[in-house]
Amino acid sequence: MRPLLRHAATLALITTTALSGTASAGGYDTPVLYSARHMGMGGTGVSWVYDPTALYINPAGIGQTEFISLTLDISPIIASIESVPKSDTPAKAGPALLTPFLFGASFRVWEYLTLGVGAFPVASASGGYEYSVAATGLDIVDETAIRFFEFPLAIAFNYKDYVSVAFSWRPTLAQIVRKQESTGKDGTVAPFHDLETSGFGMTGWRVGIQAKPIEMLSLGVHYRHRLNMDTKADSGKLLAQNLKDITFPVILPSKLTFGARVDVPIMEVDLGISLDAEYGWQSQNDKVEIAATLELPGDGPEPELKSPTLYNWQNAWTVRWGAEVGFLEGAALRMGFIWDQETSNRGYPSAFGTPPADTYSVTFGGGYKARNWEVNLAYAYRTGETTINDQDVANSDNCLNCSFPGYHAIELHGIYVDFSWYFDLPTSLAHWSPKAK
Repeated sequence: MRPLLRHAATLALITTTALSGTASAGGYDTPVLYSARHMGMGGTGVSWVYDPTALYINPAGIGQTEFISLTLDISPIIASIESVPKSDTPAKAGPALLTPFLFGASFRVWEYLTLGVGAFPVASASGGYEYSVAATGLDIVDETAIRFFEFPLAIAFNYKDYVSVAFSWRPTLAQIVRKQESTGKDGTVAPFHDLETSGFGMTGWRVGIQAKPIEMLSLGVHYRHRLNMDTKADSGKLLAQNLKDITFPVILPSKLTFGARVDVPIMEVDLGISLDAEYGWQSQNDKVEIAATLELPGDGPEPELKSPTLYNWQNAWTVRWGAEVGFLEGAALRMGFIWDQETSNRGYPSAFGTPPADTYSVTFGGGYKARNWEVNLAYAYRTGETTINDQDVANSDNCLNCSFPGYHAIELHGIYVDFSWYFDLPTSLAHWSPKAK
């Protein structure tokens, strides 16, 4: 019986350390994703988005579609993270190139009804380190990635240009990759962690409202509901132990966003000012329960265990501000700022995501809109830093795979390019347009 108890204790250690630490990043949502037009204005858009980017920002925006709209956004992001992945071993992950993308389409099927469909990464946390341990002479490669991909189907009901109400069902794919291996002086490679899980969540949804009470003022509200899903793997390796039938639950928390935009003509230019305030229920990532089976040689019983995994994230605000100056015919220049409040727990710092600190982003952009097409460019810079001390982690539960006290920081450069096509309604259906009075 003692060997079985020893293996069960090993599995408990595996599930409560090797997995929990990798997930305790500073929230999965990043404030600088889509699209070029909106990122130029600090990512604002809940009250005024009108292209298929609305599937991400506020699905009510597809209610402004004239007939058919298509949008493609490419957002190459260069990210660097500084942390302490091993005690007394500061290291820097990156710079790493990430390539989020968004494709969306919307189609007006009736005077008061518009449909939308899209695909895009919606959230992530990741990092990869290479460092040497002097005491052992080993070279370590340590990587983690958690990604969420959304495939929304939306329906919007609108009345002319005054109000639009929308619902979006959002099937979501989650993927988790955890790898760590050491290379000795003789070139021998020993995997310590090697795990890849994935799973679909089918219960996620969004609702949104846009309203234009007067010509110069646009208002919007967007709510994304919490999504729970299980990622699974038939087999994997953690803490150098072979596991099978692994289930790793993940949670993408709820968030609620309010937005407003004011447009005022001043002399020869059009000035637009936009503000979005978003509240995320990140504390919904309190803990999850991981299940796995320890794979043993022979025909004896294989221990199974369900073990809690702690996050202890906190609810947080994200505030966005943006300004747009329109000039000439269809051209615009934009700028913006984003404040993203601290989310993760200082007692559980992670080397694979945003540190437990507020982050700040500045954005710039511009674009040109013709009658039936539009192109936009934008740039964003995001930064945040903190120093974790021994007192921060002194009273935390054991988390052997969390990072260690020391300097933690993130730096991100994003470049955004989007292109949209707008197809006019047939003349016989011109009254269907939301602009028709």
